[in-house]
Amino acid sequence: MPLVALTAAWLAGIGLASLFSPPRAFLATLTLIPLLGLVLWRHEPEPRLVFACGLFALLGVLRYPSSFAQTDSLAPYIGVDRAAIEGVVVAEPEAYNDYTNVRLHIERLTLPDGTSYALKSDALARLPPFAPFTYGDRLLITGTLTAPPVFADFDYRDYLAQRGISALLQASGTALIARNQGNPFYMALFALKARARNAIAASLAEPQASVLQGILLGDRPASQPLSRTPSTARAPATFWSSPAIT
Repeated sequence: MPLVALTAAWLAGIGLASLFSPPRAFLATLTLIPLLGLVLWRHEPEPRLVFACGLFALLGVLRYPSSFAQTDSLAPYIGVDRAAIEGVVVAEPEAYNDYTNVRLHIERLTLPDGTSYALKSDALARLPPFAPFTYGDRLLITGTLTAPPVFADFDYRDYLAQRGISALLQASGTALIARNQGNPFYMALFALKARARNAIAASLAEPQASVLQGILLGDRPASQPLSRTPSTARAPATFWSSPAIT
């Protein structure tokens, strides 16, 4: 019964986030209230469940993808080969069997001729499988920015734009500059999520573990591509079939 209530609260949070966009910093601070309640009423089952549902609802709102304001356009740099792009990983990397998707908040782009530009914009980069990077890592990626494709039955460009991503990045080389460059709250939250993921994996056999991780943590199987509709599932595979830059 508690699992059903927590799942319902999580889904309710996601539903509310689709209707309005409250400040994420405010929501992050608001999570302190149910956390405090869980501590104070940890020995009382009913209040504890109420506060747990409130926490899961807030986490559901935070989990919902939102558009991030872009102050700079990447359009002038689309198609430039061997650009050196520095930025910070601003979301959990999505690991699949053959590659890892990383959302990079670009702060500086250097052209092959040495000309450098300060930027503030997000791109979706594909890295090799099992890339050892996480939220908050500052990376230097060498590669080419490309425009997201538009298919006959699905606008992948608009799909990413609604999530604040303005370009795709074909990476030919990646270097770690520094760690722990992200928001401390989210770093702690993702660390908690990792512990929850490991606890679920240790407690349940497959496929039940993956199902529960998907419901509560938003994880998807490593072999499953990004999928909201049949068309969106095909979009990343189509784009990334292009050969890597060498």
